[in-house]
Amino acid sequence: MIVNNLITAMESDPNLLVPIVELTALTAKKTLIQMVESLPEGPFLEFLNNYVKYSVEVFASLDCNGNLVFKGIKGITTPLIAVTDNSSVYALSCYNDFVNYYIGSASNTFNRISQHLDCLRGLRPSDGVHKRLLDLCEIPNIYWSTIYGSVNYYKLALLFLPPTYELSLGEVQILRAFTEFVVRILEQSLISHLEPAYNSLTNLVVFTYNVWDAGLLNVYNFLSDGSRGVQILNAITGEIIRAKVSSIAQACDILQISRNMANRYLNSSEGFYSVIFGCQVTLGVIGMALYAKKISKLPYTNSTALTDLPPYLVWLFKENKTDFLGPYVNYTQTARALSPSKFSDNTKSKPSHRQ
Repeated sequence: MIVNNLITAMESDPNLLVPIVELTALTAKKTLIQMVESLPEGPFLEFLNNYVKYSVEVFASLDCNGNLVFKGIKGITTPLIAVTDNSSVYALSCYNDFVNYYIGSASNTFNRISQHLDCLRGLRPSDGVHKRLLDLCEIPNIYWSTIYGSVNYYKLALLFLPPTYELSLGEVQILRAFTEFVVRILEQSLISHLEPAYNSLTNLVVFTYNVWDAGLLNVYNFLSDGSRGVQILNAITGEIIRAKVSSIAQACDILQISRNMANRYLNSSEGFYSVIFGCQVTLGVIGMALYAKKISKLPYTNSTALTDLPPYLVWLFKENKTDFLGPYVNYTQTARALSPSKFSDNTKSKPSHRQ
């Protein structure tokens, strides 16, 4: 019912710029329905029923020729302190030229625009759109603008679930799936009707959550532990910027980032650019090593001695002890990687308030 209500509301929204293209979301829709149907009665399901409602704000318009007219255009290098962490559909272009543009969507607008800037600066792997933009103009001449704004259900859950409620991995996936569902459909609809110059018109928009394992509802998500003590570090030099912050939530307040972004970079050696400290920073759980989350950057080659590998991680190899599969932050994560479908039998039990 929740999923169908979202689609019905989208289809009947008279303020949307173009008609909805739902066909690309059929698998994602089916997965979302499976997610909701697998939930037991309790605070989380009650939250979904009460707060997952259709809500889209329109920030652009169409002129008489059917071209997008943007409002609130911003430079990509403009400090992002005032940028929302809600979901959105946005456009990127050069020289304030919004005749030729790229359309994308974000579950968290602040994070996504930050990632685009990192890609343009070479701090993260770039996509075709970044290379095309850089071929046309310098970074300070790249602009972005919001087309649609919508809800971030993960952020909303942190506000309205009971304070002692601890989200499981499965529940986090459900919140993120709902958050991306509406804006992905809106993104594909705009691309299909307007055919933006910098988008691929042959590749459809990708939905992250197209497979569901209900066993993940029994897996405790350690990233949701807001009381975990962390350090704020310079990701390039390793210098400690803040020796101890009492919680991830407090670190988010200091850095002015969302919990989604903190979770993404927790213990990552790559980090992200902080407008607050003016450098590349990362968050490290006290007592745990940072590690490169991208295989190509991991500190391991066939000649590396096992005793030289960073501690506090689970290092996984194939039987020949040569082919490297990846480091994991704990045994739980390793077990999930090896056998996701069977992992629910070995998961940590939920906190008592779930019983």
